[in-house]
Amino acid sequence: MKTEPLVTRDSFWDAASDAVCYMDCIDLLDGVVGGFRYAHWRRAWQRRGALGIALEFFATLFERNSVEIRFARGTPWRGIDVERLLYRYHIPIWGRWLARNELMLRVKKSQARFAEYILLRCGVTLTRSRYYPNFVAAPRPERNAMKSKDAPRVWTRRFWRSGNLLDRALQLIGLG
Repeated sequence: MKTEPLVTRDSFWDAASDAVCYMDCIDLLDGVVGGFRYAHWRRAWQRRGALGIALEFFATLFERNSVEIRFARGTPWRGIDVERLLYRYHIPIWGRWLARNELMLRVKKSQARFAEYILLRCGVTLTRSRYYPNFVAAPRPERNAMKSKDAPRVWTRRFWRSGNLLDRALQLIGLG
């Protein structure tokens, strides 16, 4: 089910800011490198050895091991708010992009269901949903209406077991 975004962006300044965002080569580089950074290399090696690494490489190259999440622009939820929300639950994101009325980001395929659940539960207006299509058009509470007790618990033990030392150090100082 496809729904229209809440606010259309038709002014000159909106178009100009979009043009500047399209020239952002850092997010483009992050999109390419991020897929390879967050691929499941160890799991691929353990399952199939060198063939698994090759399959994981091509799955990453053609973006088959990640899912694109799209949400509406012009809502109380800005892109940085969604990033911080997913960061709180230790869901790495990359490949940020924008279209006329929606923002997009990529997450691991293994974490996509949980990421969509978090976003829908917190009231983010998703324009497409891979796992929960019936809840895209459902009415959502206001952004500030959600209490911290309503949010799912953070999986901290899983966080400390995953990733390498550099990722953990960057996350602790707020840069990861």
